[in-house]
Amino acid sequence: MNLSARFRTTHHSAAIAVAVILLMLSGCGQRASTSTADSVHSENDPASDSLVPLQHDEKPAAATSSPERSDDPLSERSNSVKPVARDNPAAPETLMPTGAASPVAAVSNPPNADRRRMRDDRPALNEARLSAAGIQIYRGRRLVLLSDLPELQVQSLPALADRLFERLEDWFGPLPPADDGSDFQLTGCLIGDQRKFQQAGLMPSESLSFQHGRHWNYQFWMFNPADDYYRRHLLLHEFTHCFMTCESGMVDIPPLWYIEGMAEYFATHQSGAGDSEPDFGILPDRFEGFEGWGRLTELRRSFPSTAVRTSSDAVPLPIEPLDQVMRNTNRNFDLYAQTWALCWLLNHHPVYSEAFRPLRRIRTRLPFIEAAEQIRQPLETQLAVDWLLFRETVREGFDPQRCFPVHAQKTFTVADCRQQTQVLKIRSDLDWQESGLVLKAGETVRIVCEGRYVVNHETTDWTSEPQGVSIEYERGFPLGQVVGVLTDPAGRQITQRFSIGRGADIVAPFDASLWLQTNDTCDHRHRHSGTVTVTIGQ
Repeated sequence: MNLSARFRTTHHSAAIAVAVILLMLSGCGQRASTSTADSVHSENDPASDSLVPLQHDEKPAAATSSPERSDDPLSERSNSVKPVARDNPAAPETLMPTGAASPVAAVSNPPNADRRRMRDDRPALNEARLSAAGIQIYRGRRLVLLSDLPELQVQSLPALADRLFERLEDWFGPLPPADDGSDFQLTGCLIGDQRKFQQAGLMPSESLSFQHGRHWNYQFWMFNPADDYYRRHLLLHEFTHCFMTCESGMVDIPPLWYIEGMAEYFATHQSGAGDSEPDFGILPDRFEGFEGWGRLTELRRSFPSTAVRTSSDAVPLPIEPLDQVMRNTNRNFDLYAQTWALCWLLNHHPVYSEAFRPLRRIRTRLPFIEAAEQIRQPLETQLAVDWLLFRETVREGFDPQRCFPVHAQKTFTVADCRQQTQVLKIRSDLDWQESGLVLKAGETVRIVCEGRYVVNHETTDWTSEPQGVSIEYERGFPLGQVVGVLTDPAGRQITQRFSIGRGADIVAPFDASLWLQTNDTCDHRHRHSGTVTVTIGQ
């Protein structure tokens, strides 16, 4: 049976009380992440003790370690899918589950005419007191920034926040009017010397202590990070929190995987140089210029450092299953890198970006949870598997046109292979591609690979065969070598990569599907061309 052309990429009052209790018990992590809530409610003195503690919003710390180096191929999983048009005709076709997003309208929030933002509760600024403390005021339309840092480190930040506001309204929709008719504007404190802000009466009460950043209503506070990039990032993270919570003040908001994940998503940015526009919601293509962020390094830090040669030696990677990341609790939150990665996947994958789009207009907790569950149900298994594969492969420069998982149109078993060998082709320019082979725990099957393909177009073409080329290695395997991973049907486990090369006996440690690629990083797939012929069951 020849399978060479078989691929295609394929939820008020009680709730409010519960949410408040949970939020008061939780807290935003260390510096490779960011924070979520502190409150000042005072007409005259910003150091008023009438502060409401919400402990989930302190940001995660910045990482400092550096990263490692790094014919339709997409397939349907069932008959309940239909093609979605792509802007890039050369890119693999993707499939959209029928009706995945259509039920959400019934649980969406009311239109803006029936909604209101909170009144502007910021205390008035005593400019003389600020000046005496050595604190300068930098004004933008959407952000008034107070800081004791050198002007060159601060002066451009209000304008950057103004641009982010435009992007947030474009994404989430226009904000409703405020109860007092005020425009949306924040006051932020960027703190170099905490004593100056205490002298000026700007620090929140000690009950709201924080390590990196915290926000409340139309205010936020942040200590100055060491790195220029992360200073901007943390400010944008807090700004996004204030935007997303300005209708409820942290009382009735979506789950923290979304609140924190989207704040990290929009804070990850390129500031723009010269006449170029800032860009928000990016996945960095390098480590340089993003110092202090470290999300991608954090995601792969616990991966095994030693390559294994056989599937029998491959151990499951320590990747949190989707349901552990996309959880609805607001307690003990610390998955900043993971929720950033999940939101990036949901926002950029051609299937999931369309399916989850209705969530952008939902501002309150229970409607959000209900809508998210309706969307997830028809996608659950595929999304769980894609999450594992995305986590396994994502790094700086991830190529969304070539590196989202490619699902097989049909599956076959070891018994099928014994009756008739299965022949398929995998593309060298694509990342993980599902073979279609489904194994039971303990089953063994033989795989043979043949072909010649290019793994580097940049200077002289490097032609590889399935054993790879030893001039360069990635994750301990030669560049271009055919490698595999195994995923379980529920999307809860994925093994580390193992070698296949010209041929290998695959032994399943659990019920699993086999995925294949020619070994390389996800930022280099554009260098590849050609195919590998894979025979299963000889």
